[in-house]
Order: sequence, then C-alpha cells, then structure tokens
Amino acid sequence: MDNSAAKASLEKMRKDLIARVSRIEGHIRRDGEALNQDSEEAVVEKENDAVLDGLDAQGRSELAQIEHALQRLAQGQYHVCSKCGASIGTERLQSLPYTTFCKSCA
Repeated sequence: MDNSAAKASLEKMRKDLIARVSRIEGHIRRDGEALNQDSEEAVVEKENDAVLDGLDAQGRSELAQIEHALQRLAQGQYHVCSKCGASIGTERLQSLPYTTFCKSCA
C-alpha cells in the first residue's frame, strides 16, 4: 500500500467514524430528553444508554488511532513498527490500517 492510498483510506475511515460518533451523540442527547417513563422503559433506556456510551467510546478510540496513523504517515513512519523498527507488512496495514506494530510484535 503506497502512502497516498493509505492516506486516502485513513481519511475515509476518519470521516465515516466522525459521522458515526456524531449520530451516536445525537441519540444519547435525544434519549436523555425523555423524562416521563415508567420504570420498565427507564430500565431499557438505561441499557440503551450503556450500549451507546460503549459505541461512542469505541469510536473515539478508533478515531485517535487513525489520527495517530495519519501523523505517522506524515512523519514517514507509517510502515515502521514502533516496537522493533522493522517494516510493517503491506498485508497487515491493509487489514488494520492504523496498526503501529509488525506481525511479530503484535
């Protein structure tokens, strides 16, 4: 994977994740506005909020990893394992574009 293809892929992933996190935030805010619920609805609502919070945290974590990969790309370190300094294989970067480790160190 060349650097321009990697950058395009990472930027698309970032754009998609930002949209997903925004939708999740919208659901969290909208769901928090429902005040007049019976206890059964409130329990379901709490469970839904927990799932949405988890998805939000996961999305934000993945965004941070993508941002880090874009920084590594700009610094010319994208294909270099951050642990041992060996080359991260193209196959590995294609399957996990924001990895910082080669197959041996992962």
